[in-house]
Amino acid sequence: MTITDTVIGAAATSWYPVTFTLVHRPDIVMSLQVNEHLRMVWNWGNFLQEDTKPRIIDTKTGETLCVLDGHSDYVRGCRLLDDKTLLTWSNDQTLRLWRLDGTCVAVLEGHEGYISSVLDLGGNRIASSSGDGSVRIWSVPDCTCLKRLVWDANAANDTPTLFCAQGDRMVVGFDQRILLANPLSGEALSETRTSQHFPHAQAYDDAHFMIVADDCIELLRWNDGESVSILQVDDGWPQILCGAEDQLLTASVDRTSKHRLSFRLWRCLTGDLLASAEISGAEALSLAFDRTGERVEVCTKDYRRLTLALPSLQVIKKTGVKSMKAEGFDVFAPDLRRIDADKGKSLNISWLDRRSAHAVDFPEREERPDFWESGALADGRLVLKFPDQWRICEDSMKEYEALSDAHMSAAHPDYLQSLDLHLRLNGDAQALAAFAARARGVSTKAVSGAIASLHEDELLKASERAGLLLAPGRDGSVIGFAPLIGAIWRLRQEGDGFDLICHDDAQAFIHGEPVIAPDGVLHRWTEEGARPLTASGGDAVVAVQPEFRSRTTSSRWRGKSELLVRSGTGLCVFDVTTGRKMTFLDGGHGMGNWGFRELAGGPVITWSRLSLRSWDPVSYAPLVELQDPEDWGPGYEVVKTAGDRLAFSPGLHTHDNRIMLWDGRHNLTVYGGHSTEIGGICMLKPGVFLSKSADAWRGGELHLWYCQKNLA
Repeated sequence: MTITDTVIGAAATSWYPVTFTLVHRPDIVMSLQVNEHLRMVWNWGNFLQEDTKPRIIDTKTGETLCVLDGHSDYVRGCRLLDDKTLLTWSNDQTLRLWRLDGTCVAVLEGHEGYISSVLDLGGNRIASSSGDGSVRIWSVPDCTCLKRLVWDANAANDTPTLFCAQGDRMVVGFDQRILLANPLSGEALSETRTSQHFPHAQAYDDAHFMIVADDCIELLRWNDGESVSILQVDDGWPQILCGAEDQLLTASVDRTSKHRLSFRLWRCLTGDLLASAEISGAEALSLAFDRTGERVEVCTKDYRRLTLALPSLQVIKKTGVKSMKAEGFDVFAPDLRRIDADKGKSLNISWLDRRSAHAVDFPEREERPDFWESGALADGRLVLKFPDQWRICEDSMKEYEALSDAHMSAAHPDYLQSLDLHLRLNGDAQALAAFAARARGVSTKAVSGAIASLHEDELLKASERAGLLLAPGRDGSVIGFAPLIGAIWRLRQEGDGFDLICHDDAQAFIHGEPVIAPDGVLHRWTEEGARPLTASGGDAVVAVQPEFRSRTTSSRWRGKSELLVRSGTGLCVFDVTTGRKMTFLDGGHGMGNWGFRELAGGPVITWSRLSLRSWDPVSYAPLVELQDPEDWGPGYEVVKTAGDRLAFSPGLHTHDNRIMLWDGRHNLTVYGGHSTEIGGICMLKPGVFLSKSADAWRGGELHLWYCQKNLA
């Protein structure tokens, strides 16, 4: 779906002649540059929090100057009608006219479904399309509906989308077809059918418009809709980047590999291909020409800028994105409006794929190392666990030492102990039973029986939803948690059963997770601060192994006196001794906080659907906002700390194959070696990691990356 003249974080786009173009992404935060100093921002498509009140902000200070309060459902789009009037449309079935001070001038009512798109027809007339299947023509001065248009061929629930207009012609899109119609009479002048669902169309010049569908671009005449030429792209749905003097620049990404970006320069009226270029990388997001028209700057989804010379399309320069200040943050994003700005620090980007970095593929399932049992020894050598052997090798991987399980246990017991700790921290019952049995001097069978009995506890059975989490105790015990019923158990000294420490104690948990001090001691969180949790009838504190804190994602105890708690749209910082709220780290424009991490010796990082934000670990001052152009932002399925860097990937259902390592400041490394979404990242040691595909039904992909020299 396209919202005309609406882009993300940038000025409204003019198509011809082109100064700046963005892929329309109306499903995330939207922004419309009102003038040099004012911008309107809003969001829709966020199912966690509806944004019904757009804001006009000062672009220099980030200050909200006024709020447009009136819509009762998602705001789907906005456009500037003149230098004093804004038009918005919404899921509440209305359009509204506003002054720049936030005053609502008029409400246009009549549609019986959400408003999907709006088009300026000129002559003080606008058109709006709706989920009710109709298009309405409005007179702006008197805010009256001049005509309601419904085409007989409309399929049920086939919502029209308005693309472009010229004189007494407008282009309307439906599922698998494009209509050229007269907006006043409603007469359909021509119809173009496509196999592509929801094709796209836009104006080219005063005589022609274009349809993008079926791996090609078709040029048609405004007066009768007749086809003039077809530009056949073949390797993916093309993006139209710009057009001038009968030339058209397109970009497309190979849908099979998803990391081959092709540029093509066409002579549009004849369909002749003038030049082409191919690079490895993600799709193009935006571009801008220099004043001479001899080169074009292209931003890509993997945070690079490419300078292409015209007409040869030779890549003459590659750089990272530039930064700009926004509400105290250095903001980095491929779709920044001032893409030729040199002010601020540049994001230091290394972009690597299987052709530009040393990576080892494991195509055969029988010859793949175990994803979670592989790692590195203390001396830096890699450990790869295969089905029938362990392999110890140097980083070059030219030679390896093969060890059986028995030889591995004798040669590298410390490594196997670290794997055992990993299993215990993840609640593996067998590993926990063996661990507790050794500490208690009892049989593993007895502890396993006690754990099995705990799963059958009456408190757990009384609540159908109560789950049981297991953790290793600091004193060699096993701790059981049932957050939904506020219960905690601890393994007895004899190892033959569990004692109930607390029940129906909500203060022992924050968002379903225990409150754990850096030394592993469990606490209750009260209005007066944190208080140690003691065993019933005694003074002995209850503690887990401190490493278990890595499992918690809703709260984090920092140092001696601070507790970070994920809350609403950000992160609250509390004083643990008094319970006083010290500060709040805002995660972003009305968006829910999906998680946070603390980097070793570095910033605190929060993330939402739209961006990651980093904060100074001492002052909590805002540092950097890394804006991601994906629909779901950086996602949350694959986010983990990798020492002093954050490793993340957009995860499932994003059609994104990137892996990113970020230091929370100005260094970012982007990897693109998978053909499908990422299912997991396992750091073996700094600069060496395994990544696996989430596409298990295809057999999946597994890559071993060795990139120390390339890491930013």
